[in-house]
Amino acid sequence: MKITLKINYNTRYGQHVCVVGSLPELGNEVRTKAYSMYHEGNGLWTAEFDTLDAKSFTYRYFVWNENGEQINEWGIDRNFVVPASGSSVTIIDQWRVWDQDKTFTSSAFTDALIIHNPTMDKAAKPRGKKIVQFNIAAPRIANGIGIAICGNCAELGNWDSNKAIMLSDNAFPVWSVNIKADGIAGPVEYKYLLVTQDNKTPLSWEWGENRVLNIQDENSSLIVKDDEEFRYAIQNFKCSGVAIPIFSLRSKNSFGIGEFSDLKPMADWAAKTGQKIIQTLPINDTSRFKTNADSYPYSAISVMALHPIYINPFELGTINDSAKMESFRALQAEYNNSATVMYEEVLKAKSEYFRLIYEQDGKQILNSKAYKDFCKDNESWLLPYAQFCYLRDSLGTARFSEWGKYAVYNDTVLDQLMQDKDIVNEINFHKFLQFSAHVQLSEAVKYALSKGVAVKGDIPIGISPESVEAWTEPELFNLNSQAGAPPDPFSETGQNWGFPTYNWDEMRSDGYKWWRNRFQKMSQYFQIYRIDHVLGFFRIWRMSVNDVQGLLGQFEPALPMSEDEIRGYGAWFEYHRMVHPYIREHIIQDKFGDLASMVKTTFLELVSPGVYRFQKPYATQRLLEKFFKEDSDDLNLSDENKKRLYDNLLSLHTEVLFIEDSKQPGLYHPRIGMQNTYSFRDLDWHTQNCLNRLYDDFFYHRHNEFWKQQAMLKLPALLMSTKMLCCAEDLGMIPTCVPEVMRDLCMLSLEIERMPKDPHDDFVPLNHIQYLSVCTTSTHDMSPIRLWWEEDRNTTQKYFNHILGEYGSAPQFCEPWICEKIVARHLYSPAMLVILPLQDWLSMDGHIRRQYPQDERINIPADPHHFWCYRMHVYLEDMLDFNELNTKISELNKNSGRNTSM
Repeated sequence: MKITLKINYNTRYGQHVCVVGSLPELGNEVRTKAYSMYHEGNGLWTAEFDTLDAKSFTYRYFVWNENGEQINEWGIDRNFVVPASGSSVTIIDQWRVWDQDKTFTSSAFTDALIIHNPTMDKAAKPRGKKIVQFNIAAPRIANGIGIAICGNCAELGNWDSNKAIMLSDNAFPVWSVNIKADGIAGPVEYKYLLVTQDNKTPLSWEWGENRVLNIQDENSSLIVKDDEEFRYAIQNFKCSGVAIPIFSLRSKNSFGIGEFSDLKPMADWAAKTGQKIIQTLPINDTSRFKTNADSYPYSAISVMALHPIYINPFELGTINDSAKMESFRALQAEYNNSATVMYEEVLKAKSEYFRLIYEQDGKQILNSKAYKDFCKDNESWLLPYAQFCYLRDSLGTARFSEWGKYAVYNDTVLDQLMQDKDIVNEINFHKFLQFSAHVQLSEAVKYALSKGVAVKGDIPIGISPESVEAWTEPELFNLNSQAGAPPDPFSETGQNWGFPTYNWDEMRSDGYKWWRNRFQKMSQYFQIYRIDHVLGFFRIWRMSVNDVQGLLGQFEPALPMSEDEIRGYGAWFEYHRMVHPYIREHIIQDKFGDLASMVKTTFLELVSPGVYRFQKPYATQRLLEKFFKEDSDDLNLSDENKKRLYDNLLSLHTEVLFIEDSKQPGLYHPRIGMQNTYSFRDLDWHTQNCLNRLYDDFFYHRHNEFWKQQAMLKLPALLMSTKMLCCAEDLGMIPTCVPEVMRDLCMLSLEIERMPKDPHDDFVPLNHIQYLSVCTTSTHDMSPIRLWWEEDRNTTQKYFNHILGEYGSAPQFCEPWICEKIVARHLYSPAMLVILPLQDWLSMDGHIRRQYPQDERINIPADPHHFWCYRMHVYLEDMLDFNELNTKISELNKNSGRNTSM
């Protein structure tokens, strides 16, 4: 069988198109042995080879750059089934690009949002010397709708839409038809059109120029024409959804905290109100302390393990001891009545119940086929996770550096651990919990999908430094650094998440396998996902382990400046003046007032007249933090004065203009927000102007192409590792290259009306946001709209008059009619997805919504010790009977075009 592959790709000098695949002729999947295609001219590349025994093969195209780098086409490998008869095949492909249509091939659409159940048989192959097979990828086709082809020859209906040829949906989302081409002499012009599947009634033609196939130029007995883009002549798909953390759900069946099973009644409510998405926060295990500190969902001890606290205990079985069972029922009633999540108490009670069930029924479950299959499918992470949990509990800390001989992950040492039956039993207990969580979440998601509701997960950018991954694969992380974010509307001193940064060079060595495995695990449960802080794939904000605040961070990777470069902007540079904290007499007096004398004697030392530095015990922010945690009572100050003193001392450490690069001494980063320092204000006018130019260039121009390259090294491989639809949290200090990369990769951006990305806007102009976006009123890090309304009277008044178009003074409180107008504005926006917090959906009904808006807040980013305990104040089951509100939401979704498939 002679196979000819053809593809159009316009290369530049030094580039070459190759094809790699599963056949020996295509390199047996080894790219260095790939088939180097021949350039026919005008961008047409061909490959010809013979294959004897292959019944099918996979392949994909890529481009070698002159520098040895590769450009990959979008998507998974192509697959071709070799026909049983015939002597030659020509396959005419299109280069697969990241375009808007590819979003509809995601599992979000194929499994939930636009379900198409194939109803037709495989495309029949007519008899003839020359057959043409037309294939078109068209995922956005609902049930009852089909695709036909019509063209300029009798075989294709002579442009009569009533004679158009139906395509088979047997291999959906690819549609196919085989045409006998013996009598076709000239070029074939054709188009696809939408038709009803029952009576073949034409609905609409695709837009654009006619497609052309020069059949007379091909001598093969089978010509396969692969068309990658169906040019829809229908309106953009749009839908809405609800955002709510799992822990915030409240059902009559749950045990004091939201659980995976609660996604079922939430899916019922979403479907009833015309919503198609449930968005959650991270659901991975965070159990380090087993206290309320573990409520923070973005600091997981495993990126693979689910949090056992979300398991419904009673669905595991009933405890045979009736008295014990009754006591747990009483605790359930007590905890369910709590207005907020009683995290520590619930975890303790559930852990006890889990152990009793494990002792009672564990042996039977561990011997089940389902459990054994789960362990086999997840063996790469499950055993290390379970061993970590055992060592954490038996040694009393998750800080593995304190585990003695177990501090460094070692298979030989751990194999010895597994010789003890009691220890193995404990390890199996944690594996049992993971299996149980997997079963309950999988069942809940399956139920949601049956309702046409997709579930959207959240993949945090960081991991805990006290996690399974940091223990087992420390080479993948920079454990001597901390990730965070520069100052933003959430925190004026920046954010320090305490996560280690990634060793991207090491991760790249195996094609980012760690990330791909992580994404693939999450794809078992989610059809859509949110990449938390997508900017971290371009660059991360890095601080040393000695820093507390984000102000002292630097971007990594970055292009720091030498002293000569700094002077090249016309500024002078002096190391001690600009890199060490600038502490002068007038600053001390201004910051500390009546405490100035005590500050100088206790924390500082005089270097020269009027010039001070920190004493060695307080030489870093982390040392100051340690003192105020352990010894601040010796100061004999009120709590209020201690906090003021602590904050001002921390700020003294940030009185620098440049930060020395962590890896390259002698190179420097401008301190973020340097203009807000005393150090900057005390400079002469000329130097200030020079540093302002340097600052603008460094943060807004210098790194754009560099950071784009960093992102494109990572993101394509990760996005193609699953079928999930990718949404990105692209808030904060956004380089200009970020929107460009996200558009190229069809990642949905995040749009929040009161957080404009253009500094010239007071509010995001919702009518002009891009289609590939998620639009929302609030996030978990923000005040819901009712609380926001009361926070800044000037902003509220401006919004009331200029955005809502209302006259007069804005109401003191965000009344239900105002909330409805805000919600409607978002639903009528061009965004593909509008996902609103549950609090903001409920805000439209004055009888249902919570009494006090401040009780609706989920997180306060400026408080690193915030307790995440927000909980719905109504039961999910009762929400189905909120007829007036449900009708209102349903009508809003319908009228804004957000609950239709086509």
